[in-house]
Amino acid sequence: MAVETENVECLMGWLAEGGPARTHTGGDLLVERLAVLAFQDDRGWPDDPGRAVSHRDALRVWFAGDSAGESRFVEATRPDADPGAFIDWFLPVVLAREEQATRSQEGDAGDEPCWRNPNHDGTPGTEFYRIDPGTGGYLYAAGEDDEEWLAYEQRRYSEPARDEAYGLAYRYDRRDGTYEWYDEQSAGWRDQAWADARAAGTDGAASGASDRSEAAWDGNVRMFYRLGPDGAYEYADARSPGNGSSGCGEVWLSAEQARTRVMPVFLIPGWQDLEDETWARGWYTLPDTAGGYRYLYSPERTPGAGDEGWSAVPPAPPADPTPEQEEEYALLGFTLDEAVEAIRALSEALDAPGAPE
Repeated sequence: MAVETENVECLMGWLAEGGPARTHTGGDLLVERLAVLAFQDDRGWPDDPGRAVSHRDALRVWFAGDSAGESRFVEATRPDADPGAFIDWFLPVVLAREEQATRSQEGDAGDEPCWRNPNHDGTPGTEFYRIDPGTGGYLYAAGEDDEEWLAYEQRRYSEPARDEAYGLAYRYDRRDGTYEWYDEQSAGWRDQAWADARAAGTDGAASGASDRSEAAWDGNVRMFYRLGPDGAYEYADARSPGNGSSGCGEVWLSAEQARTRVMPVFLIPGWQDLEDETWARGWYTLPDTAGGYRYLYSPERTPGAGDEGWSAVPPAPPADPTPEQEEEYALLGFTLDEAVEAIRALSEALDAPGAPE
């Protein structure tokens, strides 16, 4: 979602002399800092409506590589938006970027500060963000100490590649767990249904596929896939779901059926770490049409979509230790209760009169 002239005109109207946002706390400061950072030191930039297009272009450059920030800017500068709320959000962003640029110019680019991402949308690896000192854009990582910081698009989407069977470029959306296909006519990315229809010849292109292709493993969706006789992809879980080395299962699904099937929770995009958690075994998820999930604990068998007990509450580590954890405590020579009691006794001893400082 790119910044449009209408967004800039709204912003300029808010921050012009006498505008509704100019007297808001931080309004004057925002005008001044944006003049320095984006508008070629033009302190009167909000008062010249004829320059809205050039200001729009400057802001698009300023947001380069940060589509999440740009989208939020667009939403926050709609005519019905709150000017004060916009300043409360955008002024800290501008000041943080200016501070980062200053640090870079002074040669102090090591140990860059980072913050927890308040707009985390579920894209793996975007839990924290910081400012790129070179471009002023946002970079993201899963943790504060991560060595690799990438732009939002790099975190969310795989690198585009070409699928010869479809004759299209595609990319994988790590947040939504879906593939997108590039439509050269509209110069945009389309969904799987469009690609299937195009391959089947219902969108002006003939697929030429007559037989099913051999099954292959897809490490993104962690399923096997093959090209069906109608030119659309079909998917099957591994015999041990998520584990390609266990071999291909026998039940083949359409792309839509695969997306909405019952599956172990560790196959939710971004939840792969749960595969190694003992407490998470037996938890299943059922995607809904709104893009969310429902959950069910079923340790004995894979549940059906119509089974009772599905809940909107996601699984969480139990408060009580698992048998495996109990064994680990026993190897240390004490039980969990004994450890708690020892800590309590030590705390009481330290608080007793005459205890050493």
